[in-house]
Order: sequence, then C-alpha cells, then structure tokens
Amino acid sequence: MIKKIIPTLTLIFLFAVNLSAQIEANFVTINPLVSSQKVEISQISQENLPERVEIRVFDMFGILLFRHLQPLDKSGKMLAFSLDLSEFAAAAYLVEVRQGNRWFKTKIIKRHH
Repeated sequence: MIKKIIPTLTLIFLFAVNLSAQIEANFVTINPLVSSQKVEISQISQENLPERVEIRVFDMFGILLFRHLQPLDKSGKMLAFSLDLSEFAAAAYLVEVRQGNRWFKTKIIKRHH
C-alpha cells in the first residue's frame, strides 16, 4: 500500500512546482505554462523584428486550433499577447511561436477553473 502512495505524492509535488513556470526562447517568453485563464507571450530580445510574429496552438493530436499574427509596434518590437484559454477544454496543448526563420514550441496545460 505504501508503494502506491509515494509515486502519487511525487507527481502532485512536481505538478505544483510547475504551476508558475515560464519558458524563455531566444526571442519570446511564455508565462505561465499551466493556467485556467490566460497565457502571456511577449518578446524578450531587444532587437527589432523584421516581420510579424505568428502564434499557433495545436491539440496533442496536431490539429491546429488557433492561429494569430501578432503585429509589431512602430519600433519593430512585438506587442505582448494574451492567449485566452477560456474556450479551450482542460488539456495539454502545444504552442508554437514563429518569427521569420526562428520558431519555438512548448507545451502548456489548461486546467479546470
């Protein structure tokens, strides 16, 4: 009976640690990775970007669920984007951020309210 309880406690601890995690690529940050409402995507590099940033969300089967072209401000910086998860079911999703020949993918989790 103890063998069944210990792995469960470990899983709960690891999940709780990751609730406030964020991911930084070479040009964007995505925060938080686990949310019931919104995920923020913003530029962290100081360089001017040559073109708009494309944000795509896929389910775990690879089906495209959301696509957005994020405009740049007048100085060539990406405007922060808030990905609204309210219409998504509680599940894991793949977020892909593309800008020119650079791209970044990470998994996010939509949890219940």
